[in-house]
Amino acid sequence: MADIDARVEELLAKESFEDQVVIDEEKLLGEPLAVLDESFASIVYVTGLPVTAQAKCDKLCVVALKRIAALMRKPFKPVFYDMPINPESGSSFGYLFIECADKEEAEELIEAVDGQFMMKDKYPLTASAYSSLEALRNIPDEFDAQAVRDAQEKYHEPIIVDDWLMDDRARSQAALVVGDHLDLQWHDTITGFDTATDMPFNPSTHKLHWTKNGSFLLARTADAKVAELLGGDNNGDLTTLISHPNMAGMMTSNTERYIVTVSTGMPGAEGPLRGPHMAIWDKLNGNKRIKVLPMFDLDTKGKYPSNCPTPLQFSPSDKFIAYGYEQRIQIYSTKDLRKPVRVLQLPGLVDFSWSPADDFLAIFQVEDNNRPAKASIINVPKLCRQLVSRNLYGVKSCAITWHPHGYYFATTTERAVRNGSTTNIDIFRVKNPAVPIETLEYREKKVTGIAFEPRGFRLAISLGEEVEARAAALSGEDNVEQLIQPKAVDIYTLTDIKQGALRREVELAHPAHTLSWSPAGRMLVLQSGPAQESGVNRWVDANNGEVVATREFPYMDAAAWDPTGRTYAVYTSYDRMPDYAGVEMFSHRGQALAADKIKNLVSFMWRPMPESVLTEEDKREINYKEDAKAFERVDTALRLSMDEDEAAKRRLIRLKWTDWQKECHQAVADLAEAWKAAAPVQYARMVHEDDFVEVEMEFARQRSELEDLDKEAEEKDE
Repeated sequence: MADIDARVEELLAKESFEDQVVIDEEKLLGEPLAVLDESFASIVYVTGLPVTAQAKCDKLCVVALKRIAALMRKPFKPVFYDMPINPESGSSFGYLFIECADKEEAEELIEAVDGQFMMKDKYPLTASAYSSLEALRNIPDEFDAQAVRDAQEKYHEPIIVDDWLMDDRARSQAALVVGDHLDLQWHDTITGFDTATDMPFNPSTHKLHWTKNGSFLLARTADAKVAELLGGDNNGDLTTLISHPNMAGMMTSNTERYIVTVSTGMPGAEGPLRGPHMAIWDKLNGNKRIKVLPMFDLDTKGKYPSNCPTPLQFSPSDKFIAYGYEQRIQIYSTKDLRKPVRVLQLPGLVDFSWSPADDFLAIFQVEDNNRPAKASIINVPKLCRQLVSRNLYGVKSCAITWHPHGYYFATTTERAVRNGSTTNIDIFRVKNPAVPIETLEYREKKVTGIAFEPRGFRLAISLGEEVEARAAALSGEDNVEQLIQPKAVDIYTLTDIKQGALRREVELAHPAHTLSWSPAGRMLVLQSGPAQESGVNRWVDANNGEVVATREFPYMDAAAWDPTGRTYAVYTSYDRMPDYAGVEMFSHRGQALAADKIKNLVSFMWRPMPESVLTEEDKREINYKEDAKAFERVDTALRLSMDEDEAAKRRLIRLKWTDWQKECHQAVADLAEAWKAAAPVQYARMVHEDDFVEVEMEFARQRSELEDLDKEAEEKDE
């Protein structure tokens, strides 16, 4: 202390000591002096409160602070608060000033209160920092047109991601990775493929898939560090870039606002970031990371719940998130992800799935101690009230399936019985207020898969039989006791329960490893055979059970309907079989449309479409008959123009052939004259040989081929 006092006295003795003291004291003490915070960062301005008399303002303040504490979900005691009074009317202005303990608490209050309600659906609240009032106070009284123009120049138009849905010919799109390029192709049944966008793309460094509504392409780098979203007017603009080390997977929510990335862990990090975890990013809020959650425990086969690549699932409206972890499901509201709004303790939880149409959550629990297995559906917005539940006994395995529009929910359970096992399919009629349950039972046959008709009320069931252990062992299969060979398909009509409930309308004696309904309904494709060797696809008309087409595809990678149900595509990649690489297109009834051989084809993916971009009122205004006639006229004109183009090409080919024939005749004649003049004896001998005869025969053969082409064109025109 003596040294410090001596140093201070020395400084005071110097001239201009006031400035010097400040500087040297900071150096002397080792840190800058504290500066008074005059920004009022801890003061929050809350508006939207009811306007009340001055005598009731104190009670209103108490009620408002209790509501704020409830929204913040923690005890809250302000340092100071004040509700200004209007001196003229003697009542409040409807706003409240609150001083928090620090800036962080003020930011937490704003995030929790802004956009909420003082009461249920009444008095919407707005919370903002006091500094925003200063900004409003500095707004000039007079309008400045130049300032508006300057602001407009800085404004960037939002990226349009749905313009491709406005195509005047209502065509579908597909993404093809060919070599080191990504091609976005338009497709319709008349003109085939037409390139929309072509961009460089390296399939060895990026993994690619579409978002749910097709607005973006998700690209994840192979080094597992960066996630990219491609979209915009050109469908190739980089709209979002997210960095997440050791990324193992990614997906988007149903409305495509939120992005979920899965990481195996970040060495050196703290908390949930250290181990396997998931991160939720808000795309509309500057790609801000809004939540980190640890991973779900894997099942015995090392997999996550069956219906989602992660244990986190968004509701159809994106208002709620279901997160399964350690025998419980936490329900979060996307408005506030700090704490779950509900925690469901579910012993034996193995699977859960949202309804595609409503905020209903289906849950399946296996047997636990003396409690039987259970399938249930809860209404999440109604305080997670249970709509229906079903106890299941002796369950060996279970799969849950939703109808694409949420009309039905089905559980497929294999149950152990005295003489072996049986398979039950329980169908829940979710749209019926009573939620009745109907059961189909198969004792001798095994159910290998079920599929609901997207636009209809039919259920397709694939049935199989256990293969003999000896035959399975000879084929080299493991787990021979579980080997099931598909044998047949049943199609049920889910009529109204008052009219006789389930009714089997179609029985097909054809195997099906995969059931693929057309998105438009009615047509069903039975895919059978291992994809590594060959696949047989059968098109079935569900109205009468008729197999309208059967086709075999050697070495196909995959087959899929386009989102409209007009076209069925089968593709084979270059890696699988170079000689068969390409895409084959078929109509909804299995008629061949086109077969394009594409060298270096890596993958083929239809672009998903949203259910509809029209409101219910817009749909009621549509005149389907008139619109159908208009589309037919456009298609007819397109076919005629294509026929005219084909005829023009044929005329051009014929003209070129005729000119070439004349040139050949003239060349031969000139050569003959030259030889005749140069060597008359050799020329006379050559005339009797077959040299010129072969030339004439070649002309005759080509003339015959051209006549055949003309006949085919005439038959096509007829």
